[in-house]
Amino acid sequence: MAHLIDAPCNGLPPRRASLWSRLWQQIELNKQRRGLSKLPPHILRDIGLSADEARKEANRPLWDVPSTWRD
Repeated sequence: MAHLIDAPCNGLPPRRASLWSRLWQQIELNKQRRGLSKLPPHILRDIGLSADEARKEANRPLWDVPSTWRD
């Protein structure tokens, strides 16, 4: 998702820009997880998830990100 990579960090030093980008990604991921929890059962079935799996994903903490995001 390109919008996760293109976080608003204009004019910041590279290290701060990197931290801002990471925080921005975590916030966006959290929004997506909350949205997942609001999907009706027939949509969850379409994407291959049970209601229980969607609930577990939606309840993950903000800092629990995919391992590919870690250095």
